[in-house]
Amino acid sequence: MDPADFVRNVLMGQLSACFVAAGPDLSFGRGGKGDIALLRQIAPEGEMEVREIPKIRIDLERPLAPAQEQEADGEADRSVIVSSTLVRRLVEQGRMEEANAALGMPYPVLGRVEHGAHLGHRIGFPTINLPLPESKLLPPYGVYASTALIRGCQVRAITNIGCKPTVREDASPLAETYLYDFSEEVYGEEVLVMLRSFRRPERKFSGLEDLRAQLARDIEDGRKM
Repeated sequence: MDPADFVRNVLMGQLSACFVAAGPDLSFGRGGKGDIALLRQIAPEGEMEVREIPKIRIDLERPLAPAQEQEADGEADRSVIVSSTLVRRLVEQGRMEEANAALGMPYPVLGRVEHGAHLGHRIGFPTINLPLPESKLLPPYGVYASTALIRGCQVRAITNIGCKPTVREDASPLAETYLYDFSEEVYGEEVLVMLRSFRRPERKFSGLEDLRAQLARDIEDGRKM
């Protein structure tokens, strides 16, 4: 569609838009020729306000590799423009604090609590299990300090993202979360787990005793967060 036709027929005509916000690199319409200057030019015809929203930048703890994919004007290649691509790369590298800073919120994992093998109960560390859809962008398998939103309340937690290699083979990934100071049953309920910081990678243990000992260390570490 011709960009001007889109503004007049869709934004003003169909949507009756009175306010439009856009970034400085806005591109729309046939050939991508529509930009924020065109919006401003046509806006008075429909008494539509147009506002340009500047890009948001964050400072990374260390550069993302490869460096050539970053913004060239970033100070020491660490000041970068926030984008969905940046968030994906940070999540894929397990850099949750930086991903969360870019998102403006902790990275969420949403699911309905399902029954597992109840191994956590048997070894003294009950958890809730959330299945993860194949489409979900996951950080590296491992243990993360987290927060769970349950029945409108935030509960401190620690979450393992992975396949539980000590007790399962060729399993689908899931989010297995230990909730601090929470003992209610929530099977079948929808729970939002928010990943806050990476603690350690997932690994296979020689047996349940080694697994139990590591879980105790993980939980104590998470309690101090």
